[in-house]
Amino acid sequence: YCPRCLRKFQEDRHVKLPATLKGREAAVWIKKHYPYKWMKWKKEQILSFVVDVKEILGPLKLGLFLIPWTKGEKQNAISYKLAQDAFQLSREADVISPMLYHKMCGKPPPWVGHMTRYYKEGVECEVWPIVQSVDCNAVEFGQVLKYAGQAGADGVLVFSWKGMSVDLWPNIQHFQPVVNLIPNPEFEIPKGSKQPIGWKTGKSECKGCCRSAFYVKSSNEFKLRDRGSGLSPVSLCIGIMGSRDQAGEWHCLLPDCEPGAEYIFTGQFYREKWENGVYPSISLWGQEFYLNNHWLKKTFQPIRLHVTCPERLYDHKFRFLNHNPGKTFWLTQPRLALNYHFTASPKHEENRPSFYKYFFPIGVYGASMDNLEDIKKININTVLIGGSGEELKKTVLKCHQLGLKYVLSVPRDPDMLPVFLNNIAEYVLPGNLAFYVNDEPGIHSSPINRANEINRLIKERFPRAATCMAVVRPQVCRDYLEASDFFMMDQYPVPYMPMTLLSDSMDQACKDVGRDRLASVIQAFGGKKWADAGWPRMPTWQEMDCLAFLSIVHGSQGIFFFTFQEIGKTEEGRKRLGRVVERLNRLYPWLMKKNLHKKVNVEMVSTYRVDPRGRQAIHCCLKKKGDEFLLIAVNTVGTYVEAVIQFGDSGTGPDEIIGTTFHKAGKVKEIFSGVYYPLSKEGLRAKFKPYETKVFAGQYAVSSMGTKHVLATNRITNNK
Repeated sequence: YCPRCLRKFQEDRHVKLPATLKGREAAVWIKKHYPYKWMKWKKEQILSFVVDVKEILGPLKLGLFLIPWTKGEKQNAISYKLAQDAFQLSREADVISPMLYHKMCGKPPPWVGHMTRYYKEGVECEVWPIVQSVDCNAVEFGQVLKYAGQAGADGVLVFSWKGMSVDLWPNIQHFQPVVNLIPNPEFEIPKGSKQPIGWKTGKSECKGCCRSAFYVKSSNEFKLRDRGSGLSPVSLCIGIMGSRDQAGEWHCLLPDCEPGAEYIFTGQFYREKWENGVYPSISLWGQEFYLNNHWLKKTFQPIRLHVTCPERLYDHKFRFLNHNPGKTFWLTQPRLALNYHFTASPKHEENRPSFYKYFFPIGVYGASMDNLEDIKKININTVLIGGSGEELKKTVLKCHQLGLKYVLSVPRDPDMLPVFLNNIAEYVLPGNLAFYVNDEPGIHSSPINRANEINRLIKERFPRAATCMAVVRPQVCRDYLEASDFFMMDQYPVPYMPMTLLSDSMDQACKDVGRDRLASVIQAFGGKKWADAGWPRMPTWQEMDCLAFLSIVHGSQGIFFFTFQEIGKTEEGRKRLGRVVERLNRLYPWLMKKNLHKKVNVEMVSTYRVDPRGRQAIHCCLKKKGDEFLLIAVNTVGTYVEAVIQFGDSGTGPDEIIGTTFHKAGKVKEIFSGVYYPLSKEGLRAKFKPYETKVFAGQYAVSSMGTKHVLATNRITNNK
């Protein structure tokens, strides 16, 4: 804050400080009025120095030593206090060397691997961490070198020579760079050949068919919208234009993998335009992966996959596949390596919050000052809102007035987030607050480290507020485990896909994140402007109702409709949405009760009985509250069906609530219709309309023999 810097800041940023302010007073004024601009300007001063030094050095390598703080800690002090941006500086440097002195920083040895991976994901130069030898014993020194190599370090430096006692020197060998199992990933082509060394193309067996075409060209020959993340300035790419001969593949031999071990595949993929349902695939050791998260066009999109080595290997090849006639895809910089896990700090038991305490969100996207009252009228209790400044403040205060809880969409840049969080802290109510931290990170290839930083900054400022992100491809959830509390599955199936697109995605995500961290986004849009993307009409209320209750059956901890800006435009649309919300609210006390683990058996007895994958059309779950139970049954197909629902044996444990003789209980009540259904020895028999949800309520009692039975109840009728 010297006179020179204050003058230059004003000139560069076209900012006018009060003339009387100097030193400390100027710092306080800038922090209040222009904290982001000042931080960004400071980073530019450091960057300009690096640029000047690089120009002076010419062909010599330029390396930078950096403070090992992430943007997600200390309120992003690495940017706001030190103005060191490793990712920005790496565009000019040849090497960065974060000073990973674990003992000086009070960290365990695996922290070195964790931080090395943090930098490797996003920088555009080599990473040579500098590790500590001073005050280290031989075992610890060997560990930090091993972890640096396992995390992908391109080299390593040691601080310092004087700390290298005789017993430390042999452990230098523990630094071993990770081996890329894909041969010739640079696609080097020998003289006189047209194909890269070790790579072959598919052979067409179809006589008279138009054949698949294969290409090799440099990345600098593409007209890119942007360079993408981590793409080398010049790298060779292999391409496939698919055809009906189904021979569109490049392949190479892979070494054997370790059965049961996890590997990470990464690669940069290019497509000219996005088309729904048109994607490439890869195959690793006989396992094919459909890359339906490859959405970005006219750029090289980084794609990442977790691969478990099969117990028995039937195929020893890596295959890049294109089964789409007339469509072309490109691949460059493929990498396949063992996945090592690092714990940055000692593990503590983590209690992730609910969305809101003692509250189940029934919310909508697309809320604004103009429609909050309409939203409240149909008994929605939560809104997802964006914006900043006075407009956001007015919207939040209106939510307080109407009794709405809110999920705030935050900036996706960790450098912008501290200012945003400081501003909203003046008016938000922590009990009403949650955060929307990312939107479809998988299809946009959002950097994992940046997503983690955003979550950490929020938790540092609002430790009890929940965070959530929408995810369209469930396989990417495992990459963002530390970036969000809740994963909002947002599959939109109407009208061409089965309803189970949503529930299948929830089941797949559950394997990585657990059932308690799932929420759902229900399709409430469609029409002419969406037709080319596959949604030519708005869903009916029955379809929205089916999706909402189906998500509850599969464990949803919160429901959000996308979007009020679409369905709320017309009175008919508001009626559709309101009808579904009213049905959810009738069961509201039950929504906060987690589903029992108990299996509910379903026997389909109608002519039509299965979904497109051949599975039973009816999906069920059980909930329990005191001596009451609730059975939710959802028809997932668009036709009339009939089923017998059987609770089965009670088993053991906390879910031991229904005995094999429950048929003696008589009858139960269906909540929405008010109709009583008899219980027989075979079970509960019910007919369902297309996409219909039925909810059966009952009560448990103990017979003279001590057996628990289901009894009919009138107690659960219209809970709100």
